Amino acid sequence: FRRWTEAILPGKHTTGAAVTRRTTDNRPEDSYEAVTASRAGEAVMLDTTPLDVLCYDPVEDITYTTELTIAIDVASRSILAWRFKPFGTKAADAGALIGDAMTPEPMRPGWPDKLRHSALKLACEPLLSLDERYAAAAARPVVFPEKIIIDHGKAFASQAVKDACRRYGISVQDARAYRPTDKPQVEAAFKTIRSGFSQHVAGYKGYKVDQRGRQAEQHARWTLSDVEYFFAEYVLSVYQRRHHAGLVLPGFAGLKLSPNDAYRILVHKSGYVACPADPNLYLELLPIQWLAIQHYGIQYNYLQYRAPVIKKLAGVKSPYLEMGGRWPVRVDPSDVTRVYFHDPYARPPDPSWHVIPWIHALKGVEPFTDTTLREVKKLIAGRGRDVADQKEIAETVIELQNRTDAPETWLARTRKARLRDSERARAAALDRAGTELGGTGAGDAKAGGGDAPAPALRAVTAGTNDEEEFDIDFDTIPAYEVWGAKPA
Repeated sequence: FRRWTEAILPGKHTTGAAVTRRTTDNRPEDSYEAVTASRAGEAVMLDTTPLDVLCYDPVEDITYTTELTIAIDVASRSILAWRFKPFGTKAADAGALIGDAMTPEPMRPGWPDKLRHSALKLACEPLLSLDERYAAAAARPVVFPEKIIIDHGKAFASQAVKDACRRYGISVQDARAYRPTDKPQVEAAFKTIRSGFSQHVAGYKGYKVDQRGRQAEQHARWTLSDVEYFFAEYVLSVYQRRHHAGLVLPGFAGLKLSPNDAYRILVHKSGYVACPADPNLYLELLPIQWLAIQHYGIQYNYLQYRAPVIKKLAGVKSPYLEMGGRWPVRVDPSDVTRVYFHDPYARPPDPSWHVIPWIHALKGVEPFTDTTLREVKKLIAGRGRDVADQKEIAETVIELQNRTDAPETWLARTRKARLRDSERARAAALDRAGTELGGTGAGDAKAGGGDAPAPALRAVTAGTNDEEEFDIDFDTIPAYEVWGAKPA
């Protein structure tokens, strides 16, 4: 039957795998148009794909999938930035990805010196070495994008990405719907990552369901932070340094080039465009919410935020007259227990960026996402309570978080919700650590800016006039086995 079908309908693939049939049917009938670029940053492609590796969370004892979002430079085929997000990529993640492409990648502990940024051997390396960021940077190209090419994904077609591009004068080009041939470079990069990285990591689950083994979940042993570390090392030590068969520069037709080689030649040919050196780039690229400052602070999505820095601006109309007197407030959906406010009237040495915490952020509430907030509001509305009651919201959040702590009430949905919140809060804390706010916590309202890092834990011996302090060596404390109600 298949032979007769192929004879009657040649090349249609009417039988076989559904993925093959969809791919074949989606081929454009017109000729392919090559996307070319002659200098670094002229065209940068952004796209997301499910990572073919299962991650493991030892706290919740579950495996889960994650999405990989990358930005690739068309001219040099260099991977400029990457983001791993469990359970979907948000608009804020896509906006932060653009900022990552313009920010040097820091060296990780244990990496050899050959992975430092100086190994790129750029002509402008003496000037870059004056920037302290490049002194501890890894050998990943830093590019100022002129144009980004995106598909019609919800995260990329968001207002946050448009605001980020408008902020830095980056043009946006949309690929046609269901046309992967409009961005072939990033699709080819995903295929290379699958064969060169994913299939060599424990927990590889295959590209399709019919290729997955029987016990793929039992082989997963790496957390998401481990996979991020492995991928960063793979990009710098393998992908950027291997010869790329499809990488051809004008005038170098017979020369085998790696992405690092192509980037070095393009910088020498077209020059280096300096990227923004503002450490608060992550904050500027967050989604903006235009809110009014009231006597109780500011309110976003039924949550009230308060800090002394905005108390003086209560009832004051903002200088942005076209916004009706409202102020721009940056909101990170990965952690809604705080928002970020830029004071336009601040003068040095006063900080211009401030963390505005939720009024119940210090009362036993762990960081949570906007998705968890929607679930909390549904629970409150279902009980017939007021969804604007701050105390009710805090109690419901604590109840929801404690429910996932109790093993007897663990469900797949609650475990995934807890995992989603913890991983996104961890990523938001890492991004915030690179800004002038540093590793600030929920107590930032006390100083109106960033708190100093928490002091090391010390023990104090009582009973003496001058209380003698000594450090605790946690390595000397014996660890006791905890019975988990499971047979040996």
